[in-house]
Formats: sequence, C-alpha cells, structure tokens
Amino acid sequence: MEFFDFSPSWSTSRPCTYMNNSAIVNFSVFASIGVAYMHSDNATLDNAETRIMHFEAITMALVALLQYLGRPPYLASIFQLWTAITNSLVLFEQMVFPEQVPQTSTSLTLPPRAKPLSAIMNDDFQEHTNKLEPAVTCLRAFLHWYRQRYDTELHAETTSMLEDLKTPYWLYHTPG
Repeated sequence: MEFFDFSPSWSTSRPCTYMNNSAIVNFSVFASIGVAYMHSDNATLDNAETRIMHFEAITMALVALLQYLGRPPYLASIFQLWTAITNSLVLFEQMVFPEQVPQTSTSLTLPPRAKPLSAIMNDDFQEHTNKLEPAVTCLRAFLHWYRQRYDTELHAETTSMLEDLKTPYWLYHTPG
C-alpha cells in the first residue's frame, strides 16, 4: 500500500513530494477559492453548512475513487481536486476553530498498484457508487458559483481541473 499524506510533517519516514512553483500557486489559489466558497456571500449559517457539506460529499467520492483505483496519470485531476478541497476544508476549520485540531483527514491509503478505470465496475467497488452522483451534483454547484465570481481565463488551470470533472464519463457507466 502506498500512503499519501500532505499534512504538515517533517518526518523523514515518508517520501517527500515536491511541487513546482506553478503547482504551489494553483494549490494556494484553490485553497483561497475553496475557503471563500464556504465563507463568503454573507452566507447564512445554513448556506455555509450546505457548502461545507458539498465539499465533504465531493471529498468522500474522490477518496473512494483514489483509494480503490490508486493514483494513475488518468486520475490527475481527481487527485488535484481531492488535495485542493481537503486543504480548503482544513484551512476553513483552522479559521473557524483555531484552538482545535482539524478533523478533516489529509491522508490516503492507496493500493500497491494503480487499477484501470474499468475496475470501478467490480463488485467490491459498488458500495461506493452511491457517493458518485451526489458528488458530481455538488461539484456542479461549486463550479457554477466559481464561474460567477472568478476569471476563468486568469485561473485557467483551476478551471480546467474543474471542467475535467464536471461531467464524469465514468459515472454513467457504473451499475446501480
């Protein structure tokens, strides 16, 4: 099993993954956008709670996919989105509850080898299929909000990542 954890730790027991400058900028930009989504627009408590639940629903589906399929190149956008949304949730928790340790998990346990996308048709993945459609609906709500507030050309990489996932072809080939 490969283990991925982007939580702050200077432990030498885990391999370190370095990000290039562009990736650091995109990671930071999305973190800010994600926190704004959960916190802005004079959001009522109910609206903020709904937006947090949107990110949690998206994250649950992404975790299910990544922990089942691994981290092959064809899931790069899914991994990037999981990292970005998870980081946004952690930052939001730190802002709202500064005295508490964030409860959002920042780690994944990946299979020893990546599986092909067709593996989501296997019986042992079917328990997770109920997470996929709600996550896509929540992602579309976030994408709508994002397009109304941000310059999609200026934030082309973030927009591209989100556009990659807004209509996931794998969702429509899953039994159930």
